Amino acid sequence: MNLHFLFALCSLHGSTAFATSFFIRPMEEVVAGTPNIVRGFVRSVRVEEQANERGIRTLVTVAELEVREVLKGPLAGSRIEVKRAGGEKNGVQLEIPGAPEFVENEETVLFLNEPLPDRSYEVRDMTLGKFGLDRSGGKELLTGGLLAYSHDHAAEDSPPAAGTPRREWSVADLRRLIEKQGNRTASRTPAPVSSPPPASPSPTASTAPSASSQAVSATASPDAGSAPGDSGTGLAGVLAVAAGLLLVIAILIRRKG
Repeated sequence: MNLHFLFALCSLHGSTAFATSFFIRPMEEVVAGTPNIVRGFVRSVRVEEQANERGIRTLVTVAELEVREVLKGPLAGSRIEVKRAGGEKNGVQLEIPGAPEFVENEETVLFLNEPLPDRSYEVRDMTLGKFGLDRSGGKELLTGGLLAYSHDHAAEDSPPAAGTPRREWSVADLRRLIEKQGNRTASRTPAPVSSPPPASPSPTASTAPSASSQAVSATASPDAGSAPGDSGTGLAGVLAVAAGLLLVIAILIRRKG
């Protein structure tokens, strides 16, 4: 996995060095994990002084985006505000390494996180989630963002060989990828599982007695002519057979004598 470091200076009344590291992931993985992707024009940029979650005052840059196309997500409205930490106001500058930069009237494609409580948005993965557009070759190609740090945006640990062309991503490619991932997600949604109806007894099991049951039946009812459940007739048959056997034995004994 590729790892890039960006170094910058943050100057308030002195200078301190900061570093920001980025893990470069494949474009397909980044798109799949991004809830909102939009295309539009930056109409205004301002810097505000706001309090963070700990009550500390800090500088925040706010860009007003005129949305021209929602490529992914439930984002509604023709204008949204996109915020990022840092900026310059009244001679005070707060520079955040890796933060995206906004320029008035530029056209951009933004990968955005879920909305903040005030309904504004932040760019996902900082500068990696902000792209420009290049139409010079007859196509609308994405520039900057993730593409500025990754070579072919594939999940590989080794660097590409020298001379390997850089993978291009157009807006049309991005649309197709989002549609493909959406269809794939829908197809993987499991169907509702309903309880199967109770199994009906098998005709074979209910009508064909097993060999063991046949043997028990034959032993218990030697009189084939007796009706099922007629215990008197069955007992008489057993006694008659026993008497016949005793008679045969008596005859054999007399012959031997």
